[in-house]
Amino acid sequence: MNNFMVENLIAHRGLYNEYICENTLLSFYKAMEKNYIIELDVRLSKDKKVIVFHDISLKRLSGINKFVENSTYDELKKIKLKGKYQIPLLEDVLNLVKGKIPIIIDVKGNIENYELEQELIKTLKDYHGSIAIQSFNPKTIKWLKKRFKCCYGLIVFNYLNLKIVDRLFLAKKYDFVVCYLKYVKDKKIQVIRKKKIVIGWTINNLNELLKYKDFCDNFICENLP
Repeated sequence: MNNFMVENLIAHRGLYNEYICENTLLSFYKAMEKNYIIELDVRLSKDKKVIVFHDISLKRLSGINKFVENSTYDELKKIKLKGKYQIPLLEDVLNLVKGKIPIIIDVKGNIENYELEQELIKTLKDYHGSIAIQSFNPKTIKWLKKRFKCCYGLIVFNYLNLKIVDRLFLAKKYDFVVCYLKYVKDKKIQVIRKKKIVIGWTINNLNELLKYKDFCDNFICENLP
């Protein structure tokens, strides 16, 4: 078992709130202060920079109705999220963390060309710290696993996906599974848990943590103190 993934709770997109924006350097700094593991999302800008951002569009966090992939990083860094926060490069986050806490990277790429995956490897190759990579897409993980050594996990978000992950884990291809809370009690997940790490996603309060604590090895959490 990869102990770094179970020692502390995981801060979903960093430690953020109504004042601090998700997936920003400040949210990650706040997570580091509490010694939480960081979970973050990566996408590719128009000029092939690996940026830390969850949504496909800028609208929710900036009010600008434009796809992230249609903007260069020079354009993106001028946009203020929640009026004052800048979209960081993954490189910026790595320079902030410097191996002090583990990072889990959620890859949101275009599997038709694997451009994000290629750039991600370039960004991570000289980083000295604990890294895990997760994705909803098994093809993304398969491609990366052949080319970059780290811990890999698949995200389970519906029943069909649960069947897929059950088959893949029987083949021992992944190190962990990130499972939507609705499915963590499923027998397939609990069988997997005997040999692999199961991370519950997403915990929103202490009551949920207590409810599911016996079915997971760790949790990706919102609203952490």
